[in-house]
Amino acid sequence: MGLRDDGDIIRGLGYVALRAGYLEEGIDECAEAFSLPPDKQPASKKARCCIELAKVLGVDIIADALSRSIELLERRNEMIHGRFYAQDHGPDLRKSGRPGKLTVEVTSAELYALADEILETVNLLGHVANSYIPDAIRNVQLKRIGDGP
Repeated sequence: MGLRDDGDIIRGLGYVALRAGYLEEGIDECAEAFSLPPDKQPASKKARCCIELAKVLGVDIIADALSRSIELLERRNEMIHGRFYAQDHGPDLRKSGRPGKLTVEVTSAELYALADEILETVNLLGHVANSYIPDAIRNVQLKRIGDGP
């Protein structure tokens, strides 16, 4: 069950920020499951490294979950780094912090939906880090053992 949209844009933005932190943690867990050394790289860069490893293993669900994570972090960045303007008469607006991007309407429903999407992906990454990655690595190791010298 998702968050209840109470019409509060700022609260919705807070949920996006909070849950994105858990998403970054999920990416860190995937990197750890792949035995990547801990570093200070951005989460999206770690996710890209993990995607490349997942492709080598041939396990699409891992690469898909991490690709989805990168997309969600991009959307999070657009929201967090955007500037919000309340209108007396008309919809609230979000102006991008990136040059050339249009000013668009923003709703609390959009933010709560993004926060819910992030949480769904966090849960998926938990399965990826704790099951899919170790299983894929174990299968490769078993295949190598079965192939012999």
